[in-house]
Amino acid sequence: MIEAGVAFFQATGKRRLLEVVCRLADHIDSVFGPGEHQLHGYPGHPEIELALMRLYDVTQQPRYLALTNYFVEERGTQPHFYDIEYEKRGKTSYWNTYGPAWMVMDKPYSQAHQPIAEQPVAIGHAVRFVYLMTGVAHLARLSQDEGKRRDCLRLWQNMARRQLYITGGIGSQSSGEAFSSDYDLPNDTVYAESCASIGLMMFARRMLEMEADSQYADVMERALYNTVLGGMALDGKHFFYVNPLEVHPKSLKFNHIYDHVKPVRQRWFGCACCPPNIARVLTSLGHYIYTPHAEALYINLYIGNHAEIPVGDKTLRLCISGNYPWQEQVKITIDSSMPVKHTLALRLPDWCDNPQVTLNGVAVSRDVRKGYLHIHHRWQEGDTLLLTLPMPVRRVYGNPLVRHQAGQVAVQRGPLVYCLEQADNGEQLHNLQLPRNARFSAFAGKGMFAHKVLLQAPGYKQTAENAQSQALWSYDHTPATRQPQTLTFVPWFSWANRGEGEMRIWVKETDE
Repeated sequence: MIEAGVAFFQATGKRRLLEVVCRLADHIDSVFGPGEHQLHGYPGHPEIELALMRLYDVTQQPRYLALTNYFVEERGTQPHFYDIEYEKRGKTSYWNTYGPAWMVMDKPYSQAHQPIAEQPVAIGHAVRFVYLMTGVAHLARLSQDEGKRRDCLRLWQNMARRQLYITGGIGSQSSGEAFSSDYDLPNDTVYAESCASIGLMMFARRMLEMEADSQYADVMERALYNTVLGGMALDGKHFFYVNPLEVHPKSLKFNHIYDHVKPVRQRWFGCACCPPNIARVLTSLGHYIYTPHAEALYINLYIGNHAEIPVGDKTLRLCISGNYPWQEQVKITIDSSMPVKHTLALRLPDWCDNPQVTLNGVAVSRDVRKGYLHIHHRWQEGDTLLLTLPMPVRRVYGNPLVRHQAGQVAVQRGPLVYCLEQADNGEQLHNLQLPRNARFSAFAGKGMFAHKVLLQAPGYKQTAENAQSQALWSYDHTPATRQPQTLTFVPWFSWANRGEGEMRIWVKETDE
């Protein structure tokens, strides 16, 4: 509700709902806090922290900043607030899904197991983690709290370097919709909730505001173009809550370890957080495309838009156009009626080895800092930046510590991860092989894939005509033979738009 009040005020300038949520926040501030007659606690589902920080942004009321800080620093301290409340109410608990009082007992689920300053790794419910850290990063920047900044960086690095899927998904287990251990990234039982990747984008946005480093924007782009887009069907009416990297529909029907996985998107959910969250992030992309700093305007995402950015007492007007992520050229045109002296910082994506930039047809000198190309110029109407980001098909190999990817390879073009589907490649995708020297061809899709780029490569399929009559294993020889087959890859975000069928991202790679 607080976020709604802030969003409505920012969109319309009307204060009616904003004043309502201010009274709500003031009431919460009177109930929770360090005072003798206040509750020494914090919410079970972190999110009010990021909402209070947004409320502080538009009101500049110090009490909202202070309340956020209290919630963050009180969380996870001993004695536990949840335990105290549980005892007070006679040890009753409404949520008994995984046993009596499991939500009270499972502190990592609520991000209440330790104070943030003591946490070494990302753990617990993935959505709650990124929502909490979004608020902490915002708080750290505005309060200039170096300790909290280091906490954000430490936990970001653990998550992004050891617990992140190639699709920008987080949360590798369905139990608790949670992180697992480092490098435990199963493809078929993964949870990777759509909301978690949206929260990851939110966390990345706040980290970018605190520190202009392209590592955050690279992850943000990976999440947006893969899991977030993939959370909604091409018809805009069906949705994924869980986003697997491998699906075998026949197994889903009988093996209950997959109960959380759906082979096609659903119309709605009992807990329907993901569909409106996808709508929210897609309608607020302007906050992610740009990160304004005093010294430069950082451009993180190359999504077509028109923008007006205050620079001192002037306004920098610019337009981004192109057909990203399908085509490699992005054009940035300046529309300011009055010249504006400022720096534009263009993100050079981690997937692109040889980016090229020209200003009015002249190559730009390479002033690259933390993944951004800085261009200082007296910008005036008609100035044109042309950014060329070559998009060869890239083979992606997993860290050797991730056992689920061993001997396999993934395929990526630009920011888009690709997958194999049964509709193009037949059943038994696990028997497909991609030779290491196979060359890819890119081609324009048709029908539901119109205006999208699909990929093909020569490969093989292990087959055995009489497999169902054979024993489960054979000694000293393989019963299968290898047959040539063209492999077709589609953007992973678009899978499951043609009905049920197998899907997988990681494919076996062979020497020939």
